[in-house]
Amino acid sequence: PVPEGSDLWLKIAFDGAVEGSTGCNRFTGTAEMDAGELVLGPLAVTEMACLEPVRMEREAAYLKALGEVRWFVVAPEGLWLSREDGSVAVCLW
Repeated sequence: PVPEGSDLWLKIAFDGAVEGSTGCNRFTGTAEMDAGELVLGPLAVTEMACLEPVRMEREAAYLKALGEVRWFVVAPEGLWLSREDGSVAVCLW
């Protein structure tokens, strides 16, 4: 779970442009999408350091998870991202 106020976000445009925030740093990159399959990256990430180690740990986990995304579903409540192992993250609108 992502703590409220952590400022994590992800935007994927129809042309495959990706941008987002880890709560500490911003990132940009590309996405390849086809019939529910999604591969993000490579992502270029700014290199600002956060003062709280927990925020840096959260950033590392978030970027790792984004690199593991393989499928997506757009639903009324948000974007569902899933990994190869079937675990799912939901990005609410």
